[in-house]
Amino acid sequence: MLPYEKLPAPPAGAPIALLKGITVLDLTTSIAGPYAAMQLGDMGAEVIKIERPGKGDDCRAWGPPWLDGESLWFLSVNRNKQSVTLDYTTDAGRAVLHDIVRKVDVVIVNLTDRVQKKLGVDHAALSALRAAPSRCHRSSQRRAVSMGCYLAAVIMISTSTLAPRRASTVARAGARD
Repeated sequence: MLPYEKLPAPPAGAPIALLKGITVLDLTTSIAGPYAAMQLGDMGAEVIKIERPGKGDDCRAWGPPWLDGESLWFLSVNRNKQSVTLDYTTDAGRAVLHDIVRKVDVVIVNLTDRVQKKLGVDHAALSALRAAPSRCHRSSQRRAVSMGCYLAAVIMISTSTLAPRRASTVARAGARD
């Protein structure tokens, strides 16, 4: 018997949902950004992950290890999310993305500033779509572990001081300046 098999079962009932009612748009790839968004999903937020058509997130191709053909790297940081594909490098795709941004509470981006501006997902572009934005800026991958909890605190503060569905946080997780 392995040590983890001796652990008691988790208590019955619904998990704690501190961020229930918060919707997060995850525009991140690889590990740090998806991990931050996953932490928000673990705390009850609805997380919508946008992936590139045909390829998806970069870490879908990372392996081994694999589980039933899926990269464990990808699976380990993308639970509690709804994944959709959208090519927002096109005008039509960007229009769809902007419609989504107007409806969500949080947008997480982990691209460099130059790429964010090129794709139109930088703070200035996204905050022009939303009223009363606040911004969380994290650029070190070492801080990604605590970023989800930090974002949760920012969200709770923002939503308690602003009208419901008006709080917006644009974050950069793990991007290198």
